[in-house]
Amino acid sequence: LVHLAFVAEGDAEVVVGLGVVRLEAEGFLELADRLIHLAFLGERDAEAVLELRADPATTWATITDYAALPDFMPGIRACRVRERRRQGAGRERLVVEQEGEFRFLGFAQEMTVLLHVEHEAERVATARAVRIELGLMKQRAIEVFEGCYTLTPRPGGVQLHYRAVIGLALPP
Repeated sequence: LVHLAFVAEGDAEVVVGLGVVRLEAEGFLELADRLIHLAFLGERDAEAVLELRADPATTWATITDYAALPDFMPGIRACRVRERRRQGAGRERLVVEQEGEFRFLGFAQEMTVLLHVEHEAERVATARAVRIELGLMKQRAIEVFEGCYTLTPRPGGVQLHYRAVIGLALPP
């Protein structure tokens, strides 16, 4: 449903459904029934906020449908849930593996990422990369990847907030 990627300094790419939107720096953009807010919160942090005319259950089912991720996430070829453990009270922990291609400044490398994901009561989904295999560079190109979706029911829909920390470890 939402993909946030740094494209170049000051730019970002936001994928909503099957549409791609490029934004120059921070801003708002209205897309049909969605309002997108994008903000850079530092060198490695960014957030996107969407107001959706969709019920929370449908929104949750969409953002946690890991098998469907390759259908709308650029660069992802496969996404599999390797492990799922129920924790009680609406909580669960997953191990998710993604395979695809990492693109940065016209450079592309094959990538495999292993994520630890936590779901909280169909309201919060948090992911943290625990292994990143990036072509010849393996773990050295990306220091950190963490992402968090938070759903907040609103009259007539849901607010979807996504925050990401993406730390690249590229040479100066």
